Amino acid sequence: MLKYSIPIRKIGESDWINKLTTFLKEFDIDVKPLKDKHLLILTEQRLHWSMPNDMKEYYLNFGGVCSDDFLFNLKSLQELCLLSDDDWAYVTENLNSQTLSNFIVYSESPSSDPLCIQKQSGEIFLFSHDPLYYAKVYNSFSDYLISEIILLQEQLGDLEFENTEEKKNFMSQLLKGDDIDIDFRNLKLE
Repeated sequence: MLKYSIPIRKIGESDWINKLTTFLKEFDIDVKPLKDKHLLILTEQRLHWSMPNDMKEYYLNFGGVCSDDFLFNLKSLQELCLLSDDDWAYVTENLNSQTLSNFIVYSESPSSDPLCIQKQSGEIFLFSHDPLYYAKVYNSFSDYLISEIILLQEQLGDLEFENTEEKKNFMSQLLKGDDIDIDFRNLKLE
């Protein structure tokens, strides 16, 4: 039986800040809130976007966290950008500009592919250059955070899976959702 800890089920639930802070401190991760809360407003204005509440709450309360082990590729608010920016042309060459302008890049996969939040739905998509493909990988930023909580425990040896199939099954049960490409998520992120 796997032993793991998931301190929260979603951002915004009762006492989530305290629970996540306690959990991160157990892994010697220095918890820092966002220094300049005005950056949230500026980011939303710059990207013509209303950030989903779960993502906004995470940045407000944990936006100053900088760790090599936890959310390593999470971008700062100043680094959030539209997928249509030239930096991402290598994964977007077959997509139209209207599609691209609907996605905000907020992180990168281990292979430097953009992880994006869809502006209207708040769903998380991964755009890959190898293979050239994109798909929904999480329902929300909260699900992305839970995935990273599991990854942290696995990286630091607190959680071990017997094999890749066990991990895939565990993660697919933990982070269910409609239209999620579990095989793609497993291949590129887990």
